[in-house]
Amino acid sequence: MLGGLVPHPPLLVSEVGGQRLAQVESTRLALEELCREVRSQAPERLVLITPHGPYQRSRMSCLAGPHLSGTLARFGCPEVSLEWPCDEDFCHRLDHEVDLVEAELDHALMVPLYFLRQAGLECPLVALSVSGLPRQAHLALGRSLARLATTPTVVLASGDLSHRLKADGPYGFDPRGPRFDAAVVQSLEPLDPEAIGSLDEDLVEGAGVCGLKPLLVLLGAMPKARGKVLSYEGPFGVGYAVARLEPPIDPVSLAREAVETFVREGRELEIGEPPEGLQAPCGTFVTLKTDDGELRGCIGTLAPTTPNRAAEIVRNAVAACSRDPRFPPVQPHELGRMTYSVYLLDPPEPARPEQLDPAVFGVIIRSPLGKSGVLLPGIAGLDTVERQLSALRRKAGLSAGEPVTLERFRVHRFGEDD
Repeated sequence: MLGGLVPHPPLLVSEVGGQRLAQVESTRLALEELCREVRSQAPERLVLITPHGPYQRSRMSCLAGPHLSGTLARFGCPEVSLEWPCDEDFCHRLDHEVDLVEAELDHALMVPLYFLRQAGLECPLVALSVSGLPRQAHLALGRSLARLATTPTVVLASGDLSHRLKADGPYGFDPRGPRFDAAVVQSLEPLDPEAIGSLDEDLVEGAGVCGLKPLLVLLGAMPKARGKVLSYEGPFGVGYAVARLEPPIDPVSLAREAVETFVREGRELEIGEPPEGLQAPCGTFVTLKTDDGELRGCIGTLAPTTPNRAAEIVRNAVAACSRDPRFPPVQPHELGRMTYSVYLLDPPEPARPEQLDPAVFGVIIRSPLGKSGVLLPGIAGLDTVERQLSALRRKAGLSAGEPVTLERFRVHRFGEDD
């Protein structure tokens, strides 16, 4: 799931903004960038939350289809019109939490949809409108969205920040306006949903905000996302922020992205600063399987060879898809049918046979002549120590009587086996 916060001043639309468009150049460019990224995700639906749609005190609303339409006639441009297909099935799955209503697309929906249409997006729309319910209810709606969205979905919160940034702006100045905007922008990168959800009510009221409740729905859907502020400005006294929310990087998604980047583009994924939880070095294994469970590649390191485990995962994922001697390199047409498992290894320790457990420990076997082998724990059919050690000797090319030393290690599994 991809998410974002988008502003909705109609002057962002060239037909409305005219010469004023130059004063919101940063916002326009950031919005175009985000919309291109949304299009590149090829989502099956777009969820767009507006603060200016049908409003009820005790119930949120969802615009009913089969097609939703609107114009910017209120802003002097009736020729700017849109018609968008509605995801009626998804709307009906939400109807225990929202009222289905017939209404036109308001400007908070029209503006982001205008840019999304320019970017080439064509997927069905779910248009939601906030209510007079408390913040927790909007967070809960976001959680419902995440639970129901079992296919690729993009969630965008349409909302401006403070409307009281300048004395000569349309709503005047209030010192709480700049403070509110600074607090929200700071809490978007890195993302801190708790800080946004607990903003003081007096601060929110004084700032004159329309975007908080749409943002809360988004945060409910993506509470552990990574946030990135693409732009912020307030040239007319209203705060316009464009931000992108992405799913957190976990070991499996990192391995998948590394494989897909290498197979499609022929280069190793650049990760920059390692994500939280993947900074410390450790040995890793990456296993690739086809969607019917057949092994397609497995490469690993018993001890770290890179400065952090994120880099270790990337390196071993690339090796698993391209340098496992048992298999030909993975081809682009196979990527959609691949499953991934990542194993993070604790340091090995010497062990005797009676200290092994094939469900818990991986094992390393070494002979004085330099032969060695490794098996991860939890391998089907190797459910006793005897079977595990017999298979390990065969893998290392060792006979039953050759002297060996053993080491055991724990693994932390991520993916299909976690």
